[in-house]
Amino acid sequence: MGALHKAHGELIRVAREHAGQDGEVAVSIFVNPLQFEPGSDFSADPRPESADEQFCREANVDLLFQPPS
Repeated sequence: MGALHKAHGELIRVAREHAGQDGEVAVSIFVNPLQFEPGSDFSADPRPESADEQFCREANVDLLFQPPS
C-alpha cells in the first residue's frame, strides 16, 4: 500500500537474507482500490512515493515496482 515503515524494512531484510549474495530483492507497492469500502476516500490515502523510494534505496532493494493506481 505504500507508506513503508520499520516492519516493511524487516520483511525486506529477511528477503535479502534468503536471496543470498547473488539473489535480488523486489518490492511492489500498489494501492488497490478494491481494499477500500464503498464511499471511502480512496484518493485521500497517503502515497509518499518519494519517501518509499528512498526507503527502498536504503534497504538495498534491487527492483521497485510502483504501478499507477
